[in-house]
Amino acid sequence: MALEVATRNALMTGLSERVDFRIGEYFNPLTVDEIFEVIVSNPPYVADGEAQVLDPEIRDWEPGDALFSGPDGLAALRRIATGAGLHLRPGGLLALEVGLGQAGYVMEFLEDTAEFVGVRVRQDLTGRERIVLAHRAMTD
Repeated sequence: MALEVATRNALMTGLSERVDFRIGEYFNPLTVDEIFEVIVSNPPYVADGEAQVLDPEIRDWEPGDALFSGPDGLAALRRIATGAGLHLRPGGLLALEVGLGQAGYVMEFLEDTAEFVGVRVRQDLTGRERIVLAHRAMTD
């Protein structure tokens, strides 16, 4: 369903020739030589024990795999940040949606690697830190 909506949106905005959607678990659908200019992800980022604080329309209708990501909610974000450098060109952009209170942890994780530079956060329309952006470091 999500891939269908994304494909439709790409067609409506005239970007279908420039976008490549894949379905699969993290980087598994990719070959080692596939390199991208941008990787964008809206991964699961809710801690496993926080189901009770979610709105019922989310908790009761969304698949758990789309919501929950380990004890701290950061497992998927760590996995994406760890693998993204293998598939981003030097200077390429990584954009990750994060949950409430997670931006600092994700920024620190990315900054601690030698793979990413220019790590920063952007707020959503309500003023919450929502997107962490980073560029893959240029190589020699």
